[in-house]
Amino acid sequence: MREMKNLLLVLHTPSDNTQRLAEVAKSATQLADIDNVTVIVKTPLQTQVGDVLKADAIIIGTTENFGYMAGLTKDFFERIYYP
Repeated sequence: MREMKNLLLVLHTPSDNTQRLAEVAKSATQLADIDNVTVIVKTPLQTQVGDVLKADAIIIGTTENFGYMAGLTKDFFERIYYP
């Protein structure tokens, strides 16, 4: 039996378009040939250092504002960087 893996989706979806992209990403994790994967979906504000440390893989979805990632996503990176 294979070991369960943890996939963390950190999704910032303030617009309809990013919400649709997030839904596609979440539904893709439910495909029949993907097994032994636990999917955790959180917003940047909900995500803590422990979530990142437990993850085997991370997908980050965010908007682009003025050529850079959204502020809430940047906040997520700043909170988890040093720990």
